[in-house]
Amino acid sequence: MSTPEIILLPANMSDAGLLLLYRNDPETIRQSVQQKPIESAEHLAWLEAVLDTPRCQLYIANEIQASVFFPVGTGRLDLRDNGSVELSLTVAPGHRGRGVGGQLLAALIKKAREFGFHRLRARVRANNIASMIAFLKAGFVPVTDQIVEMELECPIKS
Repeated sequence: MSTPEIILLPANMSDAGLLLLYRNDPETIRQSVQQKPIESAEHLAWLEAVLDTPRCQLYIANEIQASVFFPVGTGRLDLRDNGSVELSLTVAPGHRGRGVGGQLLAALIKKAREFGFHRLRARVRANNIASMIAFLKAGFVPVTDQIVEMELECPIKS
């Protein structure tokens, strides 16, 4: 049985609770750059700022099953000063280990291509094997060899 298609829908303030739940999941914290839980007020201020900037696109990743949307994670595209776009994603607890991360990454790459971006970057903790495999399979290559965090880059072919 194949995994349902991932659809990216723009996040909004009504997604704050879901986003905070995903962000403060113990496994998400363990694999995050900032390895501490986020308080609700801090999260709301961050979300409001992110939604207010055109340099960032934040999405809720959904699977469609029998015409019903099921959130399975989040994805983000952040425009950097050097013209590259940094991708980040979180697979929701309960949806890990079944290919959602790779599909979510593919959907983010497609979205970046639609926006006309040609250079993608990601920061992945070196011990996050599942993410490393997904990014490498998607064509990203390491540009640093730090032990804790690796930066990867992927040019988008037109």
